[in-house]
Amino acid sequence: MRVDLKFNSASYSEKQRFFLECWYNMVHQYSVDSYRLKTMNPVNSARELYSVWSMSHASKEDKFLVFKEAVEVISASKDVFDAQELRLLHHLKSFSSKIKKDNVEFDNSSLVVPIASSLYKQLEGNFITQCQEYLTKTLVENGDEPTEEGELQSMKSLISNFLSALLDRGSSIESLFNFYKGILAKDQGAPDYPFEKRLGLLFRILNSDIQEFKVAFALYGINSSTERVFPDQIGILPLKQGDYFSLFPPRPV
Repeated sequence: MRVDLKFNSASYSEKQRFFLECWYNMVHQYSVDSYRLKTMNPVNSARELYSVWSMSHASKEDKFLVFKEAVEVISASKDVFDAQELRLLHHLKSFSSKIKKDNVEFDNSSLVVPIASSLYKQLEGNFITQCQEYLTKTLVENGDEPTEEGELQSMKSLISNFLSALLDRGSSIESLFNFYKGILAKDQGAPDYPFEKRLGLLFRILNSDIQEFKVAFALYGINSSTERVFPDQIGILPLKQGDYFSLFPPRPV
């Protein structure tokens, strides 16, 4: 487990401290937990369940293992689900006793695919927002209330699934770590920048629309002897002089 040695916990409640410690450890590049984030969460578990059970060539054992893991992973975050998602999860769980390692066929086995597909579509559109609403209520609205038994463990599981879903949506471990350093833990204790403002800013950034940018790289060490052999392109990156990019530094007249 990775610990932020510069973290000043004095200005945070127990739940807020736990949230920050989990976030730091789970997105640290040298933490084992950062590798776990890249595996399963409720969204991609439902997607994998739908995908594998749709394959005609998938083995009985594969279907059994995927179903078992998907139900377990999805159920771990049921506290944030809405009524429709809970109903779909309940239907899946009702099949658990009928799905065996050597036999996955039963009376209603054909319903697994449409139920998993519907649950995936629901979670893909809702899960990240539901996690944010849960964390806002737990850490801000009820942040100073005493911690109930098992609450921190449930929160840890949800934080892990939340971060994993963000990675699955396109975020990177590096960007999530920078959110911690640049927003959640920056200028700790500043009276005009309390925790609820930091959390609100973080969620606004995560929910903002994707934008495209032009990126320019400055290259140094190019001289007259290497200029002739320098390529016009490296991989998918074109190298050229222009309004946005200059390959060679200006020369004195």
